[in-house]
Amino acid sequence: MAGARRGRAAGGGGRAALTRAIDTGLAGGAAFQERAQLRRRFGRFHGALVDEERAAAAGVDRKVLAPVAVGAAPLPRRGAADRADAWPGQLGELMRDFLTAKDVGRAKELAAKARLLWPATLMGPWLDGLVEYQRGDLQAAEKSFREALRSSPRSHRAVTNLIPLWQKQGGALRAGDELSALVDADPGFAYPLQIAARAYLEADQPARATAALRRELEILPGSPVPFRDLAAFELELDSASEAIVVCERGLARFPRDGELHLDAARAAVLLGRPGAGAREL
Repeated sequence: MAGARRGRAAGGGGRAALTRAIDTGLAGGAAFQERAQLRRRFGRFHGALVDEERAAAAGVDRKVLAPVAVGAAPLPRRGAADRADAWPGQLGELMRDFLTAKDVGRAKELAAKARLLWPATLMGPWLDGLVEYQRGDLQAAEKSFREALRSSPRSHRAVTNLIPLWQKQGGALRAGDELSALVDADPGFAYPLQIAARAYLEADQPARATAALRRELEILPGSPVPFRDLAAFELELDSASEAIVVCERGLARFPRDGELHLDAARAAVLLGRPGAGAREL
């Protein structure tokens, strides 16, 4: 856990440095590109998409951005956990063919083949969605990805593919609303909430962002993770007093959780109470 925290802290520090450079107005497209990569690494898909658009506007070649964008929308990338050679047997063969298809017609044929071979899974509609997304037909792609989600409820793959569609169609607010709607339809599905919170924050809706994260507390009452997420979010918003309250509530339930103690210490220092922060450590 300590290693994960150090990794998160290092990534957070890198993002913070890039953000400071970007805020000066002196950073070029490369800074947006690098921050997009960091955001994807830590699951900040929506923010990464925004940075990629800014990088392209600043002159970064979209061909360079394409491998980065894959993590949230189009095709599995080389070296990723879902690379073609990670798929089993016949499915692996089909995925290798799909990834090397030279034209849309061939890719569509393979998507149709997937529907025939695995009719009760997300594979056919998911591949259809990837093809339509690459063609720029966002409505058709959304229809296919939603079909994939119906075939495989709570599929992170399908949800992650839908996010950039909603962003392109209606901006951050649309993405946040659609992600929240997924949870409304399936109240035990917590995965979309943190991404929804990020989308609402980018849409300048901090109250709705906080409300999205608070829903995690109801869905995962036996886990410290929602308290961690909410405390980290409040710290990011410079709401140290709110972060302290969240940490105290979480530690009352999970007194040995190291991340909550660490965030409580950070909040105490920000509030000018270094003694209290030292005690948390």
